[in-house]
Amino acid sequence: MFLEKHATLKRSGWRDELTIRKHLLPRFKNYYLSAIDQKKIVDYKAVRAGQVKKATVNRELALLKTLYNKAIAWGMADKNPVKGVEFFKEDNQIAHVLTEPEETRLLEACMGSLAYLRPLIILALNTGLRRGELLSLKWSNVSLSFRQLVVEATNCKSKKRLLIPINARAYAVLVELKAQATSDYVFRKTNGQPYNRETLRDHFEKLYKQVGIEDLRLHDLRHSFATRLSAKGVDIVTIKDLLGHSTITMTMRYAHSSSQRQAVDLLCDAAETEKSVTKVLHG
Repeated sequence: MFLEKHATLKRSGWRDELTIRKHLLPRFKNYYLSAIDQKKIVDYKAVRAGQVKKATVNRELALLKTLYNKAIAWGMADKNPVKGVEFFKEDNQIAHVLTEPEETRLLEACMGSLAYLRPLIILALNTGLRRGELLSLKWSNVSLSFRQLVVEATNCKSKKRLLIPINARAYAVLVELKAQATSDYVFRKTNGQPYNRETLRDHFEKLYKQVGIEDLRLHDLRHSFATRLSAKGVDIVTIKDLLGHSTITMTMRYAHSSSQRQAVDLLCDAAETEKSVTKVLHG
């Protein structure tokens, strides 16, 4: 009932469904809602903490809390046992900005069943698109003649239609993919359907571990796109628009470190210049 009336209306509904079917149901399916108390939830929290990251456990607890809130609203439960259960404190994960040598190793390792990741990685690094935006991208959204991608509002987190310019690297990849296209999806399996998000995540994890890179997420390619633009001197407003952010505050976390590095480098350049002048004047 929850999946039909609530989860399917959310962009992240697929993740809620996965969490419910793979984790919450196996743990709690033999209990009535009224029989699940705080101790059972704390026990679940402890077990999951030994299997996944704390942030993941928190997301699962938050979903269970939402489930109970809906059950109360629908007259199916009297209280929410998740209330009062302490969530884990989370350390915000620092984005892994991909270096050029790491990028080279990743792309060279895209072979066999992982070959499809090469164009996807290149496109992510040169457009800043999110995983869902890449997987939902169709050829009807691609204009090679105008060198432009269209991300429909329904597929965009900001709920606003995005127009993303295609640079030379992205263009070359898209031309190659277009020549092999057998369905409207840019990234598709042999049956013409788009790749599953979880499958893509697992394949990407296998790839980066294979080449000796640690803790790299697909979303880090988006961070890398923005950070590289900032390092090249692109202004924050342009980066914001390319990422489809609603506020500059959201974009600052991508560009902040690069801006600071450029600032201190200016001091270094000035000091080196002064040293050179002094050497010329005084020998």
